[in-house]
Formats: sequence, C-alpha cells, structure tokens
Amino acid sequence: MVNAADINTQEVNIEVSSGTKIRVNVKPDDVFNEELFTDITNFSKALREGTDDEAIGQYIEEIDQHINHNVNARADIGARQNRIDLIENRVQEQAVIAKDMMSKNEDADMEKVIMNLTSQEAVHRAALSAGARVIQPTLMDFLR
Repeated sequence: MVNAADINTQEVNIEVSSGTKIRVNVKPDDVFNEELFTDITNFSKALREGTDDEAIGQYIEEIDQHINHNVNARADIGARQNRIDLIENRVQEQAVIAKDMMSKNEDADMEKVIMNLTSQEAVHRAALSAGARVIQPTLMDFLR
C-alpha cells in the first residue's frame, strides 16, 4: 500500500517564455483521494448487503461528486495543454518568420551574382586582350 507521504505533490511547471511558467500537473488528491476509495468500498458493501435504495442513492450521489471533481481536474489540465499548444505553435511560426527574414537579409540573389560574375569575366578578358595587343612579343623576347 502506498503511504500518503510517498506521493509526489510538487507542482510541475514549464517555462513558456521568459519569466512565464505554466503548471502542467494536478495534485493527486484532486483526482484520487482516500475519500473516493472509501465511498466506493462503502457503496460496494451496501450493494452486497442489500441496503435500501435511499442509502444506495446517497452513495451514487457521492460517487458522482467524485466523478465531477475528476472531470474538472481533467478539464483544467486540458485547458492548460491547449494553452501550451498555442504557445508552441506561435513560437514555431515566429521561428519560420525569423528564418525567412534572415534569408531575405543574408542570402545571395543568385541571378544578380551570376550577372556580376559574367560581366567581371568579360572585363577581365577585355583587359587581357588589350594587354596582349599592347605588349607584342618580338623576336628578341623569344631569344632571351
């Protein structure tokens, strides 16, 4: 049997942004407590003993209240999970937007780069051709 001192009741928080934390768990006593199991045991005993309908109806109402507590705890966790999912989606969208902005700022425009390279090659060839015409090798250059 689990001792009540062995149950972890610490809050589990996730930091969703700088300085903002969201609790992602519930206390175990909010969902399953000793009173719930006592009521279920008493209800079972009342059914076996054939207790009157009014007493059984009372046990059913108590169990319904426990079910409502359980549903409320699950709804609370679901709402927190939805909030975390929305924050995660927003962060992912912001990462895509930031990557797109960096790409627009830092990536090379390939068409422009190819045009500049082609024009630089043409200028280089023209310079080599002009230099070759200016400096005509003579027979003395070959004999040296």
